[in-house]
Amino acid sequence: MDYEIREMQLEHFPAVLDILKKRGLWAKWFTETKFQQTLKMKNGFYLVAVRDERVLSVVFCDFFVLRSQGFIYKYATHPEYEGRGIGGTLINEIIRRAQAAGLRKLSAVVKKSNARSQASFRSRNFKDKKPLGEEEERLVLRLPG
Repeated sequence: MDYEIREMQLEHFPAVLDILKKRGLWAKWFTETKFQQTLKMKNGFYLVAVRDERVLSVVFCDFFVLRSQGFIYKYATHPEYEGRGIGGTLINEIIRRAQAAGLRKLSAVVKKSNARSQASFRSRNFKDKKPLGEEEERLVLRLPG
């Protein structure tokens, strides 16, 4: 592995924003202030895969321990680095952290048109497809415990 997994930091904002825009996952409400607020939250893991200080992939996941579930709501890899397993490594790390936190379920929101992302989650046993409007669906992973 020629990259490392790190906790997302404020200095990652420009690169994270660039990746989300390239992937059509950026929303107008996602400002630097909102990003800062997100990073301060105590109920989530916000990770980046980095090589030579360049952000290659990102994942945003909130954990709700009282409800025993996690929710991956942003997951994207820079187009130049897709298909190399980098995003999958981030998903694996989220799964590991969810299990360590004692969660029983992990959900992921995926665009219906994103076959590669769907395949990545399905290869990790995410199932139970549930539509979320016309463009997205939720895939669910039941965790042991």
